[in-house]
Amino acid sequence: MFHSSSQRKYWIFNSPDEINGQRQAVNEKYCETHSARCKKKDPSNFFLKASEERALLRYYEHLLRDFCRKFRPPMPVTVMVSSERVL
Repeated sequence: MFHSSSQRKYWIFNSPDEINGQRQAVNEKYCETHSARCKKKDPSNFFLKASEERALLRYYEHLLRDFCRKFRPPMPVTVMVSSERVL
């Protein structure tokens, strides 16, 4: 059942390169679609680049990890790992 599920189709990736490529493609599509919003500004400086998005993601991963470590009663490791994967 799992092998034909939408969870497997949309949430399981073959490699980190695959998910990074998809992130890059979505970023580019969003920038193209919404470039009219930047009006007189340079679109390349108006939107986050994929590398900048990744840096923000890493920052929030650290915040989430620290929060989970300080949580009382202690949070199970499986919950901490699952919360990071959602990002």
